[in-house]
Amino acid sequence: FEFEIEPEEWAALQQDCVEYKEEYRPIVFLYGDESQDAMIRLKGYWSWICEKLQFVVSFNEVDPDARFHGLRKIVLDAPWYDPTLLHERMAMDILARSGAQYSCVNNALLYVNGEYYGVYANVERIDHEYLERHFEEHDGNLYKAGVELKTNEETADTSDRDAFWAATDLEALAAIVDLDQAVA
Repeated sequence: FEFEIEPEEWAALQQDCVEYKEEYRPIVFLYGDESQDAMIRLKGYWSWICEKLQFVVSFNEVDPDARFHGLRKIVLDAPWYDPTLLHERMAMDILARSGAQYSCVNNALLYVNGEYYGVYANVERIDHEYLERHFEEHDGNLYKAGVELKTNEETADTSDRDAFWAATDLEALAAIVDLDQAVA
């Protein structure tokens, strides 16, 4: 992958790391002969180091219907705790072979403004497309960290989340969650 970014935006993105900010900035995303306007922000708040930034490339930030090869976002992960960039690939392979839900993962080389920047784990985001691929009933709510609503934002009905966190025994939990599917 490559992205082109204005020098002042690149400097601001690097400053975002110092200030622990996740602010989207405009880029042109390139893949082979293809190019598309996109937005980029830092990824991995707790796991980043400013010597090698990690990114979320968003194609739907400006236009909610925009996609790149069917994806809303691409995650370029290079956490300090996995210098091999193989943990995600190995874990997802084990999950796939066991029949569990998994994210697609590969590795990607990244170039910024024509200069090699680094190698990354390219990890599929858990979002609506992920839910469609893995679950027969995929229209439910998806929460980040069990709190922040990531799908169905327009209705903003979080009563299912509240009921989940209020459940104090298996019977209460079984009333709101398919336990077999939840632990599969």
